[in-house]
Amino acid sequence: MVSDVKPVDRTEEALSDSELADAIASGDHDAFRLLMRRYNRLLYRTARSILKNETDAEDALQNAYLLVHRAIGKFRGEAGLSTWLERVVINEALGLLRKRARSAHVVNLEPGELDATVEAEAGMNCGRGERPDEVLIRSDIQQLIQTKLDE
Repeated sequence: MVSDVKPVDRTEEALSDSELADAIASGDHDAFRLLMRRYNRLLYRTARSILKNETDAEDALQNAYLLVHRAIGKFRGEAGLSTWLERVVINEALGLLRKRARSAHVVNLEPGELDATVEAEAGMNCGRGERPDEVLIRSDIQQLIQTKLDE
């Protein structure tokens, strides 16, 4: 059986950034996959450092990749490709922050409603058989890990 999928040639790993950008601009999907493999970690960390949230960082990165795919022909090579890609990701992440800030709203709760909301939230975080103090400890540990990762 003959496959239409072309395996990535190891010589493509030696492509310079400008050659890679030119290949992508000419419609080479394998070159775009190579670009994603080459820069994904850097770009994800950039988005994550701004957004402080994994899901938002993934969304910003995905949107950035779409923009890069459409606009790679505009890459002039005056700066490094990684610099250009990071700028696209930074702009997407900051745009997501602005969008989030615009959509944020304050909900005023009566004191009794606030207690009920806090209790409901605590109940949602408790797994089966998990004590509230265990949930709190796990939450604190996760928060400490995220803070260290952000640093």
